[in-house]
Amino acid sequence: MSKTALVLSPWPSLWSMKAGAGTPMAVDLFETLLDDGFEIDVVVPEAPAGHDAFPDDRRIHVHRIGTSRILPGRLLGSAVTTWRFTRRSLAIARRRRPAVVYGLSALAIPAAMLTSLALGRPSIGVLYGTFFYPTLGHPLQMLRRHEELIAFKLPVDRLVILNDGTRGDEVAERLRVPASRVRFWMHGVDVEECSTARAGESIRDHLGLPADSRLVVSTSRLVGWKRVEDVVSAFGRVVPAHPDTILVISGSGPEESKLKRLASRVLPKENIAFVGALSREVNLRLIAQADVFCSFSDFSNVGYALLEALAAGVPVVATNTGATATMVTDGANALLVAPRDTTAASQAIARLLDDAEESKHLADNARERARKEFLRPHERARLELDLLRELGVPVST
Repeated sequence: MSKTALVLSPWPSLWSMKAGAGTPMAVDLFETLLDDGFEIDVVVPEAPAGHDAFPDDRRIHVHRIGTSRILPGRLLGSAVTTWRFTRRSLAIARRRRPAVVYGLSALAIPAAMLTSLALGRPSIGVLYGTFFYPTLGHPLQMLRRHEELIAFKLPVDRLVILNDGTRGDEVAERLRVPASRVRFWMHGVDVEECSTARAGESIRDHLGLPADSRLVVSTSRLVGWKRVEDVVSAFGRVVPAHPDTILVISGSGPEESKLKRLASRVLPKENIAFVGALSREVNLRLIAQADVFCSFSDFSNVGYALLEALAAGVPVVATNTGATATMVTDGANALLVAPRDTTAASQAIARLLDDAEESKHLADNARERARKEFLRPHERARLELDLLRELGVPVST
């Protein structure tokens, strides 16, 4: 059997955080496969001009399907996307005969399953969290998220769901997905690397920020449901008493212009820095060297960035959404506030800036929990290889 994996993804590049592309879990998947000796055929839309592509690696063969015209929420758009991915994937697969077919996200899982059926090869669907939980019990809302409904219900051989606090395991159970097909895994986090980043070369020098400034950090895709606007609004109430503190926002996305306009109204320009989409290494240093890390997402705050903050020993303020409280405990290893309550959020941020003893208490507890409980990258890779072995795919280690 060929030691080739076929990966379908709706993101133009998995290594870039621009234009919604990129996720650490996807990069980790590629690195795990490459380390085990796989070659990878990846089918993706055309990358927009100026955006990072895949690394220059002869083992990764990138096949573009033209400019992305994906229309989430529309049945016709989903059908067209599935047809385009399936047609191109079959043309590639019939020449190279992959050992396994991956579909990354709800938009690619249907095409991955159709391709795998045509080839007689196992299929693995991957969901990087879910927006579906709030729709359960509301048929019309469920239909509006038909891509996710279909992705959960399709009989792929295995469905890997990221445990990011959006309750994908509960969705799978409620939709009666056979438990034998579901794998519910967290990110693999290099706890030691996070600690090293906190003590390493100053990110202030790298980003041109004042050396004596304190940093409140928010890092995410700049989309509405991440609620970065609430971070900006809350921080606006903090600055008068903490003029030496800067809010640093990393990431890019459709909300960027709106956020900059809001910031210009509520903050002095010297107290806000939009630094754009950073490389993974630089972004880790920013998170790890923050004085306070904020995450105010609508659906959950157990994303990769928050896990890195905890592992680095950074005081965290987060909104209590999704299953966030399963990872962070208010007053123990973070401060939790009600969603959309920017007054409470501003008070929590100020409290951590003012109280060094409490900040250290939270940070020490966060670091200790990460050390004891977080999945390490090599452990996450082992889970992936064990899954492939279950499906009869040849692995070396």
